[in-house]
Amino acid sequence: NETEAEALTHKKADKALDAMAEMAEVAVLKMGKDGSMVKRGSEKCEIGIEKVNSVDTTGAGDLYAAGFLYGYCNGQSLEVCGRIGSILGGHITEVIGAKMDEQKWNIVKEKVGKIYKA
Repeated sequence: NETEAEALTHKKADKALDAMAEMAEVAVLKMGKDGSMVKRGSEKCEIGIEKVNSVDTTGAGDLYAAGFLYGYCNGQSLEVCGRIGSILGGHITEVIGAKMDEQKWNIVKEKVGKIYKA
């Protein structure tokens, strides 16, 4: 997240992302309600948040990471990876705790299906 990235690099958000991208193939900076940024080499994208009615942020970071990695491991663009992460990370905040029911998962799957490039 943003605080950890700044602690690691001693730089503010955008510059922290650049510094992290020099350390790894892909760098992801989650910024809470301000969305996220992703960088690989010279490719950089800003990802907006999923607009939801948040009640509890438990699990949001983990589900963002899971969604991003799902997209990345399946060859999706950085933008799609970030959007998948945003969808998962956003929707988990609509429930108390870190477990979505089947109805919520179906909503998430439908949204991901609309942006996933086969």
